[in-house]
Amino acid sequence: MSDVPLLMEANLRLDGWKIILIALRESGLRFRRGKKFDLLQQQMLDLITSTPQPEEFWNALETLGLFDLSSFADREQVWKKLPKSLQNRMVSATADATVSRIAAGELRLDQVANDLRGSIHDRPRILRVLRDLGVTKMAQQLRLFRTFPQLTEQDFLSWYGPLLTNVRPLDADMVAGIGGLIADCKWKAAAENVVRDILEYRRSDLTSLLPEIKPLLSIKQTFKLIMAGISSTPRDLSPDDFWSQLEAELADRFPGGPKDHGLWSRSKGADADLLVGVSGREQWRHALQLIRENAHGSATLENLLDEAIKSFPHDRSLAWLQKHWRQVASEVRGR
Repeated sequence: MSDVPLLMEANLRLDGWKIILIALRESGLRFRRGKKFDLLQQQMLDLITSTPQPEEFWNALETLGLFDLSSFADREQVWKKLPKSLQNRMVSATADATVSRIAAGELRLDQVANDLRGSIHDRPRILRVLRDLGVTKMAQQLRLFRTFPQLTEQDFLSWYGPLLTNVRPLDADMVAGIGGLIADCKWKAAAENVVRDILEYRRSDLTSLLPEIKPLLSIKQTFKLIMAGISSTPRDLSPDDFWSQLEAELADRFPGGPKDHGLWSRSKGADADLLVGVSGREQWRHALQLIRENAHGSATLENLLDEAIKSFPHDRSLAWLQKHWRQVASEVRGR
């Protein structure tokens, strides 16, 4: 039954389509699985285009999953013969298979025929193919994200979360592919998720992609990586980043502003120079600007950090800022 040449030479009667479909089924062939399948599909095309087929034929074709015509060069012949009630379903199956071929690298987007170009860009269709590929075909799934701009950052996150749950660790090529995609698409939320997974879920297999996504990270995230010992150099914070992080740390520990715990006066600064009637965060921003400008009578950064540490002697973040401020904030004058 699976001997294709014999089938091709057979004197097909009205029910000849049954022989072909049974051969496809019994051989366990599906969607472009070698030369035998191609020959059988071609004979099926000959049947479709030469003789009107009963409704039973089309129902069997759909049931066996053979509605995919993506490998046929001249689909127009089939469209014309197909009952109108089935046209949408066959177009959909063919478009699904075309997206799958793109994912597999068998077909480029610019090689897709005009009759399918509109259908393959349907976002629900792309998501369906993405889901059906499963975690064993991650490279193909990444290719879909790169090929179809219809897939959003949220679509990526919906895919990425379960991926990390089901696959541990990811191989180096996959990590590189994820990092490159996030960086090229400038997906900041995705970059944040990577940092979270590294820090909270101990996904050390993701650390190699950090250099690619670094420009997308917030100062706070970069500082967390530094404090975790994952980002090894203080130079991962620019001087401006350092001051922003210092402001955040001080505002968190001294929310009332520089006067909290008498910090500013203990640091040899004049309280009269500080802003009043604004939030503690705004007071800190102004006070640190005084230090950066080496304003007359302001506290020095060294004194400020020394006194802050006295109030929070076991605070690792303040200790790191105290240790590295000379290296990072090298533009400070009047230290």
